Amino acid sequence: MISEKLLQFIWLYRYFQHQSLHTVQGEAVEILHPGIWNQDGQGPDFQEARIRIGSALWVGDVEIHLRSSDWYRHQHASDAHYQKLILHVVYEQDLADEDPLLQHFPCVELKGRVSRSMIRQYEAWMQQLQPVVCAGSLTGPADVPQLIWTSWKERLLAERWEEDKGKRIRQWLQHTQEDWEEVAYILTARSFGMNRNADMFEALAVHTPRRLFARNRHIPGATAALLFGQAGLLQGRFQDDYPRYLQQLYTALQYKYRLHPLDPSGWQWKRLRPANFPTIRLAQLAELMDQSVHLFSRWLEASAVEDLRSLLQVKLPGYWQQHYRFDVPVEQTAGHHDSHPGRSSAGAVSAIGKDMMDHLILNAIAPLVWWYGKLRLRDDLQQRAVDWMQALPPEHNQIIRIWKQHAIPALHAADSQALYQLYQQYCLPRRCLTCAIGHHLLRKVHAVP
Repeated sequence: MISEKLLQFIWLYRYFQHQSLHTVQGEAVEILHPGIWNQDGQGPDFQEARIRIGSALWVGDVEIHLRSSDWYRHQHASDAHYQKLILHVVYEQDLADEDPLLQHFPCVELKGRVSRSMIRQYEAWMQQLQPVVCAGSLTGPADVPQLIWTSWKERLLAERWEEDKGKRIRQWLQHTQEDWEEVAYILTARSFGMNRNADMFEALAVHTPRRLFARNRHIPGATAALLFGQAGLLQGRFQDDYPRYLQQLYTALQYKYRLHPLDPSGWQWKRLRPANFPTIRLAQLAELMDQSVHLFSRWLEASAVEDLRSLLQVKLPGYWQQHYRFDVPVEQTAGHHDSHPGRSSAGAVSAIGKDMMDHLILNAIAPLVWWYGKLRLRDDLQQRAVDWMQALPPEHNQIIRIWKQHAIPALHAADSQALYQLYQQYCLPRRCLTCAIGHHLLRKVHAVP
């Protein structure tokens, strides 16, 4: 049996035989505009429709049901939202001819006018257990024109930035009174935390405002002392001179600015490569902020991805070339043999590796510049952010591997972000009817009897 959602989709795009369309009462029907699809669950399914019934032109709402009797089952008769209804569209009219509903509202029955192939295709998708339900119809990019794939992936990337990244960006813009530099610092800090420590890095940035670095830049190591101290990682007694120096410096700054460190138990260390330890990432963030507290201004001046990578090039103090944690030499760190692009020949990490640079561009720099362009009506900045994404290599994760199995490869980071959005927001919740790929595949079978 056809679903109500599919019937709404069919009505919206007129995927039915609409020649000689008429109401069950016998009046001719001409669809001038099917209306605006209302998907929030309250009120009629379509609003502001323009329908000619007989010789009269009607403007108002259209309600879609599988059967006419669903009107009563859904209790619409007493609902004020349905007072502007001009047409009741059903798959099957199952009420008696003398029913008051048929006397009050014109009704159109679509049974016999809809492609059975489309119904069977959609039903088969909804019964699939695999996440990508159209995989059987999607054997490769050639099944869908490249123009559709390209425009849809561009829209998916924008959706991901608007919904996922955008929610956080809007919150911090509001919290900082639209201080784009502060938001850039917070997002950069969060990105340094990767997945396991992202929330802790974000909390650290909020508790350690950027202005503290600017006020103490004349003191060597002040930025590192502030970040490590606020992270709660300068507590206890140290053997090495470097952490003892940072500890002493932080004690003075803590007293001066009445600072309160985070609970260090919140940091995650297990199942991390040493190069991703919070200490290494904090050291890199400190050097980046020492290099310039005006991150966002420098991002806006960048043209190409290589310009951004140049801005992210920092060299860590020599201590971190021999340690992953305070007082623990490299050779005593479990897993210290793990290779990393930013490692020095002597031992631990000497700089931000290329993979980490690309991670920062993908998760902090490009989304924020895109949002700045969106809010400032700067199409050039939005396009530049997309160009950066298309210049980055694609991400490698389970979702991208699933798409690759279906012969849909990710060519660059813009692709991988778009395919991630497609999988999470359309495939998993079965939103095939609002997916451009699903729409195209259904339209292909529309003409099949």
